[in-house]
Amino acid sequence: MQITTFIDDRINPIVVKELRQAVKSRFIVGVLMLMLALLVVTLLLFVMTSTSLGSTSSSEGGDLFAIFQAMLLGVTMLFVPMYLGARLTAERSSATSDLLYVTTLRPGSIVWGKLVAGMAVAGMVFAACAPFMVITYLLRGIDPPTIVFVLALDAMIVLSASMLAIFLGALPVGWPVKILLGLIAGAMGVWAFGMVSFMLVWEFTRAGIGGVMSSSEFWWGVLGVGSFWFSCIGLAYFLAVAMIATPTSNRALPIRLYLSVCWVISAVVFFVISNHYREPEAMTAWAICWAFVLLPALLLSTSERDVLGPRMRREVPRRRLLRAPAFLLFSGAAGGMLWAAGLFALTLLVAQLGGAWVNGDPLPFGNATGYGAWRGIALVKLGITGLFVLGYALLGIILRRAFLAQRPKLQVATAGIVFAIIMFATIVPMIVTYALYPKTWDLHVEMWLFLNPLGSLMHNEGGWKKLMDFDYVLLTIAAVMTGLGLLVNLPWMMRQLRAFEPLADTTKGEPTTPETSRG
Repeated sequence: MQITTFIDDRINPIVVKELRQAVKSRFIVGVLMLMLALLVVTLLLFVMTSTSLGSTSSSEGGDLFAIFQAMLLGVTMLFVPMYLGARLTAERSSATSDLLYVTTLRPGSIVWGKLVAGMAVAGMVFAACAPFMVITYLLRGIDPPTIVFVLALDAMIVLSASMLAIFLGALPVGWPVKILLGLIAGAMGVWAFGMVSFMLVWEFTRAGIGGVMSSSEFWWGVLGVGSFWFSCIGLAYFLAVAMIATPTSNRALPIRLYLSVCWVISAVVFFVISNHYREPEAMTAWAICWAFVLLPALLLSTSERDVLGPRMRREVPRRRLLRAPAFLLFSGAAGGMLWAAGLFALTLLVAQLGGAWVNGDPLPFGNATGYGAWRGIALVKLGITGLFVLGYALLGIILRRAFLAQRPKLQVATAGIVFAIIMFATIVPMIVTYALYPKTWDLHVEMWLFLNPLGSLMHNEGGWKKLMDFDYVLLTIAAVMTGLGLLVNLPWMMRQLRAFEPLADTTKGEPTTPETSRG
């Protein structure tokens, strides 16, 4: 009885609330009854039309399992994320959003509770399908390890779809935008459903997977893919938590701390893999993957606050030695930009050093031949892209300070301003070049790539020297733009750095009273 009371007192109340409403919901009951009806009808039709049931060489079980698996994944991917996203969207609406801020529950507990409740609902659907999965094994043509592995893969896909639905439901945007994003996510879900059901699962059920489970390479691959998969789910979780947290809280700290830890772990893992298989290109692939994370983070950080509120200043470390790393991790435009840009530069450096070590090239930037030279060029092109993004981000800060300084509520639009500038610098030169050279503008491709952040990656015409010369031109343009942006924004950054101090103790120097002595 004491154990039951202990668990009951510490269970997440969001899980309890969501599950109570789920079991009373006609929607969930209807989904379960629909699933059972589809499974029963499919089984009866399959048995009546089959001609080889009971044969020792029959493979009917694998075919039936593929059908059941497609039905299970389709229903859970469609209804469970829809249920979670719709409920959180309703709670996030303007009429009831204040309840998220006045509750004593932490934002992480709210998101975690909804995710656990959604997976519990998905577990009920999986449990309803369990007897039918056993029937497929009795019909021959599939082994138990394959069944378990495929169902685990389905559970991972449903978990990802549920977390994505919660993330979309937590977005602080209106219904039209959420519907649009939901349609895009639905299209991605259909693609994932088709890929898993008609490619991976069909191959697994045909070839069987039990025979390769004894290989260590298989489990290392599963571990690698699973780790990457869970890290993406974790990032979506922290982003959702940040979006439902109060505006005065330190929203960026968990996200940046999580990404920093993932960066360190992934750098070590990729270096070990690259060194073990003697494949230096693995480090370049690692740098490219992190570019897709850090460069958007750099753009989004421009929309963060310039002034810390009292709540955040209470969390600032009092030791000066800890303030420098805390400044990079705390919410703030200057700290966020420095964190993203610094980590991106460190990514390029680590990729170069790691790849050179594996390839046997002189460290750190010695003359290299073969792939070592191409690896260095690829990292330089990636660095040029990063410099352009940083330069445009600094330009967006300048424009926001010049025109929106008196309207702090519009500060969140800074990232949109930067994105608009990038689109303008990408599209307008192309239109001008086409107008000047309507028939031969492809031969003058450099003319419309001078301001394009992806210009170095897109330019692939001409010989080696022409490619290098164009990269040097783009590097000069990006470096000049970034340098001027840093010079103009330096006072703005220094003001934020000097203001990054803990909140002064208001009771210091006051006479001691019975109330303050007890408090």
